[in-house]
Amino acid sequence: MRTVSWNTTSCELTEGVFFCPDEGVDRRYRLTLDLVEGVDPDNRVECISCRVRYAVGVLSLPTTDQMSAQLDRFLRTAAAAVLRALEAQPGSWERALQVLSGGVSRYGRAELAHDLQTCDPDRLEREADLVAAFLTDAGKGAVLSTCAALAIVDCVIEPRAMRTLERLGATLGLSPEEVFSVLDRCTE
Repeated sequence: MRTVSWNTTSCELTEGVFFCPDEGVDRRYRLTLDLVEGVDPDNRVECISCRVRYAVGVLSLPTTDQMSAQLDRFLRTAAAAVLRALEAQPGSWERALQVLSGGVSRYGRAELAHDLQTCDPDRLEREADLVAAFLTDAGKGAVLSTCAALAIVDCVIEPRAMRTLERLGATLGLSPEEVFSVLDRCTE
């Protein structure tokens, strides 16, 4: 019988906060470097709460705070795109402030004016890609519905904003049928 003995050393490199896949919430982690004699060094992320160890790639998942900030930025950019399509009709600013103040933190006239001046359609698509990665289809529909609320006048979505909303839904990864369904429910 042969016995093999491994000489193992582990050293802690850093600690921080990450999104724990097993628990589905933000948790503290410890990044360790495991040194095993005769084997390449191995970095591991250990959840301090559940003690599950993960590959370092898990740190690329956004935390809840990061997801919230990305969603805020995206909603602001999307709202500005819809309002620009409406050519800032009377009442659209007030409607935007009313709709967005419930979901976007610290949002007022100054922020809306800034967003309208700096609105960039390319940025909308980049930010949509970021939020689409962590939103469910229901979440994507809720975002589209929020933006559609800016363009509804007398229970009808303004035709000038319809193309922007359709593009927004497609950029989020919704099918044309899903986009139609969400927009149709908004006008009921």
